[in-house]
Amino acid sequence: MTIYPLIGNYGAPEIGGEPLPKFMESERIHVKGLIVADYSEKYSHWNAKESLSEWLKRDKIPAIRASTYEGPLSDSENVA
Repeated sequence: MTIYPLIGNYGAPEIGGEPLPKFMESERIHVKGLIVADYSEKYSHWNAKESLSEWLKRDKIPAIRASTYEGPLSDSENVA
């Protein structure tokens, strides 16, 4: 769980490249799930190609917003 402000505002970079995906520090997501207190649905980083929610959903990583549990993350709200 994270309470750091503005989770999601960077988005996720393009996937691809060898030996690691381009602009990535690892070959995969290492968390089993994500709980955030404040999620930014709009991302604005120059090399973002998708939202954090879209990336987590694609990799089947569950994520929820927990500020009094408002439900799953957006991008029509994660739910992997």
